Amino acid sequence: MTFSAFKYSIINHIALFIIIIPLLFLCACSPTSSPQNKATNNIFRHAQNIYSAPGSNRVTVYFNWGTQSDSITYILSDSLISNLQSHERHIPTPLSRVVALSTTHVAMLQEINEIESIVGVCDYYRISNKRIWQKHRADSLADLGVSMHVNHETLIKTQADAIFKSAFSAHDFKNDKVLHTLNTPLIYTYSWHEQTPLARAEWILFFGMLYNKFELADSIFSAIELEYTRIQERVSAEHTKPLVLSGDMVQDVWYMPGGKSYMASFIKDAGGNYVFSENTETGSVPLNFEYVLQNSRNATYWIGAQAENIKELQEKNPLYATLPVFSSGNCYSYYAQTNEHGGNNYWEQGYVRPDIVLADIVRILHPEILPQHSLVFYKNLE
Repeated sequence: MTFSAFKYSIINHIALFIIIIPLLFLCACSPTSSPQNKATNNIFRHAQNIYSAPGSNRVTVYFNWGTQSDSITYILSDSLISNLQSHERHIPTPLSRVVALSTTHVAMLQEINEIESIVGVCDYYRISNKRIWQKHRADSLADLGVSMHVNHETLIKTQADAIFKSAFSAHDFKNDKVLHTLNTPLIYTYSWHEQTPLARAEWILFFGMLYNKFELADSIFSAIELEYTRIQERVSAEHTKPLVLSGDMVQDVWYMPGGKSYMASFIKDAGGNYVFSENTETGSVPLNFEYVLQNSRNATYWIGAQAENIKELQEKNPLYATLPVFSSGNCYSYYAQTNEHGGNNYWEQGYVRPDIVLADIVRILHPEILPQHSLVFYKNLE
C-alpha cells in the first residue's frame, strides 16, 4: 500500500470510529411512536422524525434515545417571538449566514442553491463539495476544527444566523450548553435516524422552509421521489433476486447493516435479497467474521466494501479472501467519488439523491433494467 493510500485509510478509519461506532447501538433501537406518525396533515410523507402542518411556520423534530424521547419545535419567523415554551426555539428566517457541522447539511444546502450561505464548517477532510473547498482556500470560510470539539471563539466570529448540527444522543443537548449561550440558534437535525432513503432525503423540505424556499425544496424532492419510485417499480417485476452481502470490518468486528436499516432498504428496493433481511435492527449490528462467512456463502454480490480496489481490500484484512463473493468480481464500494483529503460524496450528495444511489445498485444487481446508467457513487473493485 502506498503512503497516500495508507494515509487515506487511516483518515477514513478515524472518521469511522468518531462518527459511526458510537451510533451503532443507538441506531439499533427501534423508533417509538411519535405524534406525527399518526398525523394526516404532515407535509413530511416519508420522514418519521419531523412534523409540520401545511402552511405552518412551526416545525417539530422528534428525537428517540431508546427509552427516552425528546422534541423541539422550531418557530420560523422574521418577527421576534415572545413567551416561548421550554421546548420551542425561534429561528429568524430567511437564514443568510449558517454554520454547517455535517456533510449532510452541506448537501441539503447545495440542492437548494444556498451553498454560499455557509460561513463555517467542521472536519474539512470529510467534505467533498468543491465550492466549499474553494471558499476554504480563499480564507472566506471559517474552519471550526472537529465536530466533537467546535472552536467556539471562531464560531462567534462567523456572526452566523444559525448553527446546523446532527443530534446523536440525549447527551448532545447537555454537551452543547456552551453553544446555547452564544445567542445563535442551534438547529438540530435527526435525519440520520430515518429508516428509508426517501425519508432521509425528505428533510430537504425543512431546509427549504428555513430559507423561505419551500416550493423549490418541495419540487426538488418530488422529482427525486418520482424517479426513485419509477426505478423501484421497474425492479418490482424482476423475479430473480440475487443474494447480497453488505457492511465491512473494523479490526475484528464486522458491522452489518440491520435488516430494517437504510442500506437494507436500498438492497430491497433494488431487487436484491439481503443476507441479513430477517434481522429487525435499524442500525449496524456487530458480528464476528465466522457468522458472516457462514451466512454469506451463497452471496453473489458484496455492496459496501470499504476500499479503493480489490488489492487494498485484501491487504486490509486477509480474511476477506475466504469469502466466496470476494473472488467473484462482484465486490463494490461506494468510493467512486472521493477526493484527495478523504471526503466521500456518497455521504454528501448521495444522502440527498437516493434516486441516483438506487440506480447504481440496480445497475449492479440487474444491469439489464438500467443498461444506460453509469455508476455514480459505487464502483467495482478490480
